[in-house]
Amino acid sequence: MKTRTLFNTLLLGSTLLLTQACTRQAVEPEPDEPDGSATFWTDSRTAGGAWIDVYFDGDYAGRITQYRTVAGAPECDSDGFVTVEAAPGSYPYTATGQDGTKWKGTVRIQSEGCSTALIH
Repeated sequence: MKTRTLFNTLLLGSTLLLTQACTRQAVEPEPDEPDGSATFWTDSRTAGGAWIDVYFDGDYAGRITQYRTVAGAPECDSDGFVTVEAAPGSYPYTATGQDGTKWKGTVRIQSEGCSTALIH
């Protein structure tokens, strides 16, 4: 009788353990990962003075310290320019030059691509 009770207890415990192990748990979705980017640049060495601070969607994004006059926009992540990453969509930006000049606009970020925003 003791053997049967012990066997039933072990069987019940194993069943509960397996049931718990196989129960599906809700998985939280991952937050939207940025999959696009934009580079802010200027084509004038006198635009804004020696540098231009860029604010992307209300947050400080970085400082432009270079200018480019040939061959169009720089590659994303080029030194001296400001590159941001974000989910696809349209975002406001503002910029302020060392000399107090101010700019504002909207940049559109596309999935798996690099947009550019010329400040001049």
